[in-house]
Amino acid sequence: MQSYFFLLRPRRGQSLVEAVVAVAVVLLLVTGLIVATTSSVKFSTLSSYRTQATQIAKEVMEAVRDLRDSSWTDFITKSISGVETTYCLSGSYEWTILSDGEECAGDTGDFYIRTVKFDLETPDAGKPDQKRMKVTVTIGWAEGTSKKSATLVTYFTNWRTE
Repeated sequence: MQSYFFLLRPRRGQSLVEAVVAVAVVLLLVTGLIVATTSSVKFSTLSSYRTQATQIAKEVMEAVRDLRDSSWTDFITKSISGVETTYCLSGSYEWTILSDGEECAGDTGDFYIRTVKFDLETPDAGKPDQKRMKVTVTIGWAEGTSKKSATLVTYFTNWRTE
């Protein structure tokens, strides 16, 4: 009868190699989990900022729509002399006109910067009463060293016949 007891004897040196391999595998798994969690938190935060910026842009567009609805004649003066005009809008909806190349600083302590561009267009030169206003609302914010923004563009017309 042949004895297989030699298989049950502890083998020296092999358990150290197994332990090193096991530690390496665990470290790789933990590193992967940390990277995945960090990326998930980063993208979740970016998504939250973008969602909030889009909501602010919609609110600003509603404020612009209220301006249009109150008086078309006053509304078209937002585009000075028919030239694209940019305004900085504070969190309390105070309009400040920006000159060429000037950047909107936003409110102190406000995370988002709101800019609104008005561009009066006359699609058909033969019909000056068919003017429309192109309005571009941009909500910007800083994320680390990069700048991010959400933009909405809408065309407004004089929908009321006076």
